[in-house]
Amino acid sequence: MKIKIALVVFLLSLMAGSCGYFRHKKAASDTTDFPMLDSALIMKYDTVKVFFPSTDAIYYARKLYNDAVETLDKKKDAPASLPLFLRSLRIAPEQYKYLRYADALYASGDYATSSCVYFYFNSLDEENNSQALLGFAKSEAMKHNDYALEYLSHALAKYPFDVDEIKEDKAFERFHDKEEFKILMAKYKTDDASRKKALMAVFEKNFTLGTLPFSIPQYKLFKHDGRHIDIRFADFISDLSEMEMGEETSSEFQYYARLNLSQDYKTFIYTKVHYQRDTLYPVHFFLMTVDLDDSLIAQQEIACGCSPFTLKSAMIDTAGVIEVKETEQTWKEDPLYKGYANNSIVKQELKSVTYYQVGEDGSIKLLGSKPK
Repeated sequence: MKIKIALVVFLLSLMAGSCGYFRHKKAASDTTDFPMLDSALIMKYDTVKVFFPSTDAIYYARKLYNDAVETLDKKKDAPASLPLFLRSLRIAPEQYKYLRYADALYASGDYATSSCVYFYFNSLDEENNSQALLGFAKSEAMKHNDYALEYLSHALAKYPFDVDEIKEDKAFERFHDKEEFKILMAKYKTDDASRKKALMAVFEKNFTLGTLPFSIPQYKLFKHDGRHIDIRFADFISDLSEMEMGEETSSEFQYYARLNLSQDYKTFIYTKVHYQRDTLYPVHFFLMTVDLDDSLIAQQEIACGCSPFTLKSAMIDTAGVIEVKETEQTWKEDPLYKGYANNSIVKQELKSVTYYQVGEDGSIKLLGSKPK
């Protein structure tokens, strides 16, 4: 039976009224040096929008989030990831975290709560909400609600999900004999090339267009306020599926800029942020070129907070020449022993300049370097 959109919206509005009030399970240890929202408030938008965590709190919470993702995706332990997700959200309720938190709830079998969290994320970002729509549809399907098909339809209309995987998903087994489900699967069946092109369109849309000449100055090397790149785009950024997760550091990828160097290929700059236990979080900048068939041509790191002692800034001109300046800096106290808090840089010295050329075919070639 086809459910009218108006009825679906009405039902969801009723559900939304209760989603913000459910009680989450608390983490094993809820003590922290940072202020935290009560777990019942992390989906109260009016409360979240006036909650302003400190910079250190945000970075600590991102480290927890990345640990949670590792526990969910690599260790395949969804229940153990939930306290980490929740703690991260309570310290810094950043928008992108809700989606993977909902994934963990769904994987843990808590379909009622995952449905609420997917719905909340959907309301926050209607531009990039396809995964939330699919997650919501799956959660509602597991709760035996027929209007799940309506939201599956919305998800497929916004994003090129693999319909063969959807057919095999246990959430939709009960719909296999329904004519509406069969029509949806036939309508949105695509080949790999078409799906990849649609995926690239979503990926490209998230980058801000930069103006040439384009610079990455030193002060950007430890600034990471870009939008989070999620695992969907591992086809374009292979490191996404092999994120560095460990005791001392974890990583996050962020959109940075899109450049118009040529009509024959696409040029993107993305960043990889390393979250450490101290207060300095280095950012690595990568320039990548992609052909018109959406396959990677070349990739090169062009700037970074490479170490506590080495920085690389970059300038890209209209001809596709990349100038990379390497600077050595000296600290008042050795940060490897004293850390970065209450420490300061006392000297900087330019050590070398290296040049790369982005070619007409999108290749990236080293032109040479010279010491200073």
